[in-house]
Amino acid sequence: IAMAGFCRVRAQRKRSARGSGPLLLAFFHPYVSGGGGGERVLWKMIQELLMLQKENATKLFKIIIYTVDEPKPSYAQDLLEHVRDRFSIDLTDREMEAESTLSYVHLNEYKHYLQPASRLSLLVESFGTMQLAWKGLTFGDKWDLIPDIFVDTTGCAFTFVVANLLLGCRVWAYVHYPTISTDMLQLVWEQRRAAYNHANYIAQSKVATAVKLVYYCMFAVLYGLTGSLASVVLVNSTWTYNHIKSLWKWAAWQRRIQIVYPPCQVSQFQH
Repeated sequence: IAMAGFCRVRAQRKRSARGSGPLLLAFFHPYVSGGGGGERVLWKMIQELLMLQKENATKLFKIIIYTVDEPKPSYAQDLLEHVRDRFSIDLTDREMEAESTLSYVHLNEYKHYLQPASRLSLLVESFGTMQLAWKGLTFGDKWDLIPDIFVDTTGCAFTFVVANLLLGCRVWAYVHYPTISTDMLQLVWEQRRAAYNHANYIAQSKVATAVKLVYYCMFAVLYGLTGSLASVVLVNSTWTYNHIKSLWKWAAWQRRIQIVYPPCQVSQFQH
């Protein structure tokens, strides 16, 4: 508790030292250069933020992205060109001021934190995301990049413990898919069949099934507690909304959870 208090006070002092300048937003998206739907949501979100800043003609915020990509001199330019070509989201316009607003914290030395675990994967991999988040948030010897707002767009709710409880950041989240769901609990409970996350020897054993069900239930409680640390929660569908609402009960009670459907590029289908 004392260590957590020390970290939180130090982080608050670093934020206060920046004065009344632009807000510092940090996006936790390790595989930012990917080409999937999650990356499209991320870059559309960033585009909207840059457009808002452009319309106000003032520097509202600076944006940091935590990534495990390897750094290189042309990284920023290559990434924005990839985003333009892949998603038709053009941030290369000088008026968008993307290059001066966006910066990247390269955590490639710690990418092993994200390696899949063969046992207790939910717990071990979640702890790995916490370690990676800590490395990103405290990047540098002086903690000069402690953000005002930590934005998770990968569904790694356990990072909220580091960002909010330890470092006092406000947390926003966009959830594509819950880490654990009531469907997973039901699969174990009914012993229906073996699956990628439910080995055959567990499905055939009542004792192993009971142990795994307890493990899942305990993890679901922890997941609900950590997820509820977010002050803004956006989800991508009614299915995700219902599961997150049932698990992140405090956030649901506070009515912090909203559905925002993912952006889709449809212009090529118009005549």
